[in-house]
Amino acid sequence: MAYIAAVGALPGTIRVEAGSVAPDEATFGVRVTSVGDLVTGLLSMTGPLHPHSLEVSGDAVSITLQGEDDKAQPQPQKPGGPARQTGPQFELGADAFFNARHFVKVKGEQVPPHHHSYRVEATFVASAQDGDGLVLGFSDARALIERTVVDYQEALLNTVPPFNEVQPTCENIARVIHECISAQLKSGNARLNVVRVWESPTAYASYSDNSS
Repeated sequence: MAYIAAVGALPGTIRVEAGSVAPDEATFGVRVTSVGDLVTGLLSMTGPLHPHSLEVSGDAVSITLQGEDDKAQPQPQKPGGPARQTGPQFELGADAFFNARHFVKVKGEQVPPHHHSYRVEATFVASAQDGDGLVLGFSDARALIERTVVDYQEALLNTVPPFNEVQPTCENIARVIHECISAQLKSGNARLNVVRVWESPTAYASYSDNSS
């Protein structure tokens, strides 16, 4: 079978065996010397060869493929960008901090200016690692956040664009940071998933762009 031959040619593969085969899916068992090399190779496969799911146990990997009926049907994409990966993926997170003051209006009433020690979490996802086995370097991820919030440090956020026009709620801060980091991200491998902004140890708001 072509898929067995393709998997057998990947680094780290010792033996490939066909498991169950049904109209909607097929499974294969793979014995390996290097799980990491094999998984990286599997996730780089495109089209019908891309695995629907993977299960790793010791030196063995179980692969599930979607059935021919599923693979034959093109998946619709929403306008505005590439479809999000639905298969196995890596996630990487980094944090940064800044201190700032802000005030907001709630139901027409302005809350007095007050201070927060903000913690910003950003998570990045990718369906495969780069040649060094990375999704995105931790220092690179942290630097993206720090470059975005440098103008907020010790500032009254209401005076810093765009918060001189947009109310600096925790929700809006998360959205603006997400948009700024996404615009700076140059990695072709990873994409920004969620930005979470904590304004206290027990309160946060998060933003993710799931438009595509």
